[in-house]
Amino acid sequence: MGTPAAEGGWLSRRLGVRLRSAFAAVTVVAVVLILAAAAFVVLHQRSMTDRVDAAALARAEVVAGRVTVGDRAGLDWLLRSRPGDETVVQVLGPGGTVVAGSSEVEGEGPLSSLRPVPGAVQREDRRLPVADEDPFRVVAVGVTSPAGPGVVLVGQSLRPVRDAVATEVALLAVGLPLVLLLVGAATALFVGRSLRAVEAVRARVAVISARQLHERVPVPKGEDEVRRLAQTMNAMLDRLETSAAAQRRFVADASHELRSPLSTLQVGLELLAARLRSEGPADGPASVAILQGETGRIGHIVADLLLLARVDERGLAPRSEDVDLD
Repeated sequence: MGTPAAEGGWLSRRLGVRLRSAFAAVTVVAVVLILAAAAFVVLHQRSMTDRVDAAALARAEVVAGRVTVGDRAGLDWLLRSRPGDETVVQVLGPGGTVVAGSSEVEGEGPLSSLRPVPGAVQREDRRLPVADEDPFRVVAVGVTSPAGPGVVLVGQSLRPVRDAVATEVALLAVGLPLVLLLVGAATALFVGRSLRAVEAVRARVAVISARQLHERVPVPKGEDEVRRLAQTMNAMLDRLETSAAAQRRFVADASHELRSPLSTLQVGLELLAARLRSEGPADGPASVAILQGETGRIGHIVADLLLLARVDERGLAPRSEDVDLD
């Protein structure tokens, strides 16, 4: 069973540079977007909740003002239901009994157990009988009425906040994958375009052989790492071409230089053999023949070296001719 490092290396080799870059970009962008989206949703929810709280507090203070002066008519007008109003109000008298309230909570007991002293404000979130599924922000304001200390309870629905958060989460759930898909595709496209120059360099290097050291890789126009890589490859090819040319010149020069002394040795050995046959010892011609054979072998080696030098420099020239099979 492979180790995680080995599996990661295998995965990297399988994906390639372009897909690895796209995967890395998508991962980074996904982490950033998820954190940003979570922060946005939380902060927006808190902001909307604060606005709901402020609206409930303002409504409670208005009702408390009527309760304090004992304006029953004004209180009844404030408690009247209005279209689209998601606020319920109760006025509690001494002892916590309900003395007035909105029509939505008529006949209901106190909306909350909060009992602030006159002038104090308390808050809580809870569900109310008028809407079992929707939470309410309940603001309790302590008041002093002609009948004694009391409490004004105002419940402001948090359903708009909940609906807004649900809509935001749904939009983010749809939008984030689309953004990540776009980021991955764009990254793969741009990295692929950048790698075209690298692929061009690789393809050219793949076809350059020892006889084609004069070839050079294409240098892209942009001032980037790929351009510097191509320039480095061309500089290396310059050095290889210079070294190969020097080697060929050395082999050719050495072959030319060796041909003259070998020819002299062969002529000298032939003259020596002729003299020994006429007036030398009996084994003299045989010894000279051995020396002539070795000299001829060295001559063939030098000729082969000269041929190789010419082939490296000019290449082979194929030649066709008829052959008598009989």
